Amino acid sequence: MTSAVGDGANGKAWQGHRLRARRLGVETQHEAIVFMHRDCPVCRSEGFVARAQIELHANGRSALATLFQVTSALLTPGEVGLSEVVWRALGAEDGDEIKVKHPQPLASMSAVRAKVYGHRLELDRLRARSSMTSWPSAIRMSSWPPSSPPLQASRPTWRR
Repeated sequence: MTSAVGDGANGKAWQGHRLRARRLGVETQHEAIVFMHRDCPVCRSEGFVARAQIELHANGRSALATLFQVTSALLTPGEVGLSEVVWRALGAEDGDEIKVKHPQPLASMSAVRAKVYGHRLELDRLRARSSMTSWPSAIRMSSWPPSSPPLQASRPTWRR
């Protein structure tokens, strides 16, 4: 089910897998959650494991979601079960083709890795965006650097 067609981000060929959408009716409040069968060929070939972040595309929309795996007959290996949050985000219908792949690494993470190896932390590199231009940087620069000292623990006061 791998394909390379010209409907990927930035006009590049899509390098991902396609599965059928299935609405599970799982309400997760604000969390984007998807489900796949553990024996799904996509999970096996891509190395998707439980709690992995995956990128989904359908109907000209995209979403980033956390994967959970099922072992029961709830889903067939060619289906992806969508929580209500993801269902609405993608504007999906039962049976729609959903494209799934690993998300692009965040560009700002290279700055974090550089800092770990002793290099100077440059704010311009932290402000870098991932290839998905609609997604904000991993680090919210509005709170960088911290403007107030950390909270100090105080001793409890007891009343009689």
